[in-house]
Amino acid sequence: MKSSNGCCNSQHLKTNHMRTFSKTDLLALVLLAVPLVYLAAVYNTLPARVPMHFNIQGTPDRYGSKTELLIVLCILTGVAAGVYALCRWLPSIDPKKTAKYSADVARKIALAVLLLVVAVSVMVIYSAQHGSSGNITRLLPFLLGGLFVFLGNLMNSLKPNYFIGIRTPWTLESEPTWRKTHRFGAVVFVIGGILLIVCGLVLPPAAATICIVCISVAVSVLTIGYSYFYYRSLQKQQP
Repeated sequence: MKSSNGCCNSQHLKTNHMRTFSKTDLLALVLLAVPLVYLAAVYNTLPARVPMHFNIQGTPDRYGSKTELLIVLCILTGVAAGVYALCRWLPSIDPKKTAKYSADVARKIALAVLLLVVAVSVMVIYSAQHGSSGNITRLLPFLLGGLFVFLGNLMNSLKPNYFIGIRTPWTLESEPTWRKTHRFGAVVFVIGGILLIVCGLVLPPAAATICIVCISVAVSVLTIGYSYFYYRSLQKQQP
């Protein structure tokens, strides 16, 4: 009876911990507010028409009103908030109850994605205010490269689940395939991130943008392909 009560108390504490508003949650709220506060501070100084879309060289190819900029930033902020909230409360909505084993990793990933969205939003506002549109294309490889390196360092900590990670039919079917694929993916993501940062340093904006697409596709194809072939190798080893 004592052991049962201890188990129940432990589960109760875990549930309360998941519902507690943490310092990470506070940081997420502060980050979400940064672009909107920045836009509010400079809104009256912005020109009537601001850049809304940029071509591969970082040059604006479509303009819109300040109101449109506000709407776009609100949508981006809402999406970032939704992603963070989803990752934050995964253990509560996961029917298989496996996401709880990667809850801390999920929050870190959500915070990193949120930070990326906030950084891009701030760059868009800065570009609208100062007309330095080239900075967006120049800085994007560094932001994405940093995100890739960060994700790669978290890969080995992800346990099998249906929400985050390299989720293919083969990794979800086989726990050994999940583990091996994420070990491989950790290396691929880190290398891909470093290559993105190098591209941002040595290549002009147009070429760096092409590298972003190529490296992102390569990382996806390599990790998905690895999961398939490793799973097939396990199947062949079975009698």
